[in-house]
Amino acid sequence: MNTYLTSSRNPWVVLSQSVNGENLFPTWLDSLVEGLDNVHEAVLVLREEDAFRPVALWPEGRPCGAGLMGLCERSLDLRLPVTQSSEGHAAMAMPIHIGDELYGVVALAFAVAEVPKGASDWIQWGFGWLAIRSAHGGDSSSEQLRERLLISLDLTLSALEEKILRPPAMAW
Repeated sequence: MNTYLTSSRNPWVVLSQSVNGENLFPTWLDSLVEGLDNVHEAVLVLREEDAFRPVALWPEGRPCGAGLMGLCERSLDLRLPVTQSSEGHAAMAMPIHIGDELYGVVALAFAVAEVPKGASDWIQWGFGWLAIRSAHGGDSSSEQLRERLLISLDLTLSALEEKILRPPAMAW
């Protein structure tokens, strides 16, 4: 696959270098947090066998707080995004749906009174990386889906790196 990504400071570019590596989930969560302001805590929970388990924490090495884990559980139960605010802090949890399957949830706590504008859009942009990861190798349709997702993410990132969007948009 050709890559058009050049900026080492773009968090998704950093992530593209570890798409199949062992550190994918912590790198994904780091990249997600890097693109948002005032994140105090974050957790990525994915289904492993028959249970949902945390696979990445931010900051790394610090256990997930009970409040954020409770928000994850509520989001998983409802299969919907949930937010909460209290005492000058806000938090949100978004379920990760890949196809018709509930794949997991990501939750972030912010050191501000409201969830920052655009946070949910940023998180959804990141879900594409998890969709690529979930496309298990072996059958050709999964490999084709994976290749299309990688190309789509590549093109999107290259356009976002431009200061003027018209030239990259016309290149397609």
